[in-house]
Amino acid sequence: MKKICNLIGKISMFLLLLFVSSCTDNDVEPLFEKSIKERTDEFITIYQDVLTKPDNGWVGYYSPNESFGAYAMVMKFDADGNVKINSDYDEGIHDNTITYRLDKTLKIEMVLESYSVFSEIFSLNDNANQGEFVFNILSVTDEEIILESKLDYGNDVTVWTLTPAGPTSTDFEPIYNSAEMIAGDGTNSVFRNILLNDDIIATFNYNVSTRLATVSYLKDDSVVVENAPIAITATGFSFLKPLVINETSLTSFTFNETENLYENTTDGLKIIYDNIPGLPLTPPKFEGFTNLRYNYVDTERSSNAFNELYARTQEDFTNANGGRTIYRFYLYNVLPAATADPYLSIQYWSGSTSYSMNYYLEREIIDGKMYFEVTGQSGNAESRGATVVELVDAIVKSVSGFYMKYDGTFATYTNPTVTMINGDNPKYAINYYQWGS
Repeated sequence: MKKICNLIGKISMFLLLLFVSSCTDNDVEPLFEKSIKERTDEFITIYQDVLTKPDNGWVGYYSPNESFGAYAMVMKFDADGNVKINSDYDEGIHDNTITYRLDKTLKIEMVLESYSVFSEIFSLNDNANQGEFVFNILSVTDEEIILESKLDYGNDVTVWTLTPAGPTSTDFEPIYNSAEMIAGDGTNSVFRNILLNDDIIATFNYNVSTRLATVSYLKDDSVVVENAPIAITATGFSFLKPLVINETSLTSFTFNETENLYENTTDGLKIIYDNIPGLPLTPPKFEGFTNLRYNYVDTERSSNAFNELYARTQEDFTNANGGRTIYRFYLYNVLPAATADPYLSIQYWSGSTSYSMNYYLEREIIDGKMYFEVTGQSGNAESRGATVVELVDAIVKSVSGFYMKYDGTFATYTNPTVTMINGDNPKYAINYYQWGS
């Protein structure tokens, strides 16, 4: 039996070798008529023709990652390997003409060879901004080019679209004006609520420096906070990706100048200024702290209206008081851990000596809001000028009380920070960091 099995095996091997030897290269038809290089060169030629075709170049909104705002990029390619790049990033100071090439590794790619606005964005945060200057070309038509970052990995991969630019695409002045409108002019409340058919469904905030919109909403009785880059248009803004709030999708909004609000009439959505917060504010963390301190490092989280008032007060005080300079203020003994009497201290320099104007207070916290009553003063505060009085009113005077919310910490200070918003004048929001006794 064993001999029979060996014989069958030898016969099978012989037949297999006979079959293989009968096959030649001429019997296998090639899958493509052209080589890989020939096909790659052909695609590059086609892509080059499409890139250089539009008279005004191509325009798209670029964001390197989900934590960075979107900026308009206008790219005008020529057949000699040059591309002129204009953008609204940093008010266009990085605009220039650089060299580029189309190449291939795994995919056909666009390589920006010289320093440009893309390089500038790439270099932010010690080159950790997930920026890029090499893009895989995913698809190309006369109407649309879709690019993908070659350098990104994981879930946050940059994909963006270019469309033919118009003759005014490099006129970014309307974009800058629109960005200022989204930021607000400082005369309105710091509260912005998103309404669906006139019912509040979320709150909206906009960060000027990052071009990120922050949307907060309730889901399963918990507050959800999402940051999303937006593309600013001449008439409003749009989210790079639809942002879904429960079952409502936020896409784009147009500014209604008459009513001073943003709207999407098709979806029944509005973003309005309001005198009250649309959601419960995150309660401050007061553990072990007694005082609140404000100085120049806190201006980013304070409202534009308050920052302008404070700057004006400093200037007026200096002019009226022989060059003396207000440099910071404290709310002493106002937090729950304090046992001494609370007071507001506005501190200023006279030469190299520090002095204080003090307002003595009674303080209580009711339903999460802080209320003050001024009981006295020292340091000739009332004689220092009308703007000082206006500043004091913004800081401690409100019949409606002061809303308080926790804002995390600063990179400079690890202590918690809290923003206090004047309920009578909700355009005034002051961010403090908490200080122990």
